[in-house]
Formats: sequence, structure tokens, C-alpha cells
Amino acid sequence: MEATGTTLIEAEPRAVLEWILDLERYRQADPKVGPVKEPVRLDEEGLGRVRYRGRLVGVPTPVDTQDVHLERWHRLTLTGAPGVWTRWFVDFEGTFECERHPGHASRALPVQAATPGLAHGSSARPMAGRDHAR
Repeated sequence: MEATGTTLIEAEPRAVLEWILDLERYRQADPKVGPVKEPVRLDEEGLGRVRYRGRLVGVPTPVDTQDVHLERWHRLTLTGAPGVWTRWFVDFEGTFECERHPGHASRALPVQAATPGLAHGSSARPMAGRDHAR
């Protein structure tokens, strides 16, 4: 499942991406983000992690860990951290690309994708194997 969209925001790309990185503030605009358990802390290369509880159709989800990669100041990616038990149920990747638009606005392109995790795929693998064997 993937969702994309484009919007113009009256701010510089850096301000937009800093706002998204502050998930406590960002969650006021995005109902899929629930309480933040561990805020984003980036190293000098723009890599870090965040832990938060999401919302799926308004229902709280378990606390999840996301790897964060900031390509200063034009792209931000959050990816479901490997080895975390929640990968058994859902994998997630969210990307936000920002570029300066004529004037004082930034064009922001968020792309969010959620795919079934290992628990969903494991039941389908034997069937897929049979199809390939024919």
C-alpha cells in the first residue's frame, strides 16, 4: 500500500524537514503518528533512529523503531528498523523530498509505503513455491 502527494509549503526545505523530524510537532498534522517514545537523534552523517507508537485507521499500534536518514536538506527517509519484532506484521518506509520552489515556498513530496511483514508472507511462500515448480 503506497500513498503519495505533493504540497507547497511557505518555508525553506530545511525548516520543513526539521519540522517533520520533530515528531511531537509533526504528529499534530499527521494522525498516523502517535506518542513519541524516543525522539530522533541524528549523527553527523544524518543517520539515527526514532521510536514511536503509530495509528492505523485510528487504532494505536505497538511502539515501533524506525531508522532515519536525512540527506541535508532535501530528503528524509524513515524505514522500519530490521530485527525489530514489529517487522513480522508490517514494514514501513516514508520518504519526504523537499525542493525550493519559485518564491519562498518549498515543494514537498511525501511518499509512504506499508507492506505486509514476514508473518503475512510466510503463509504465502509455500504456495508461491508450488507455482514456480510447475
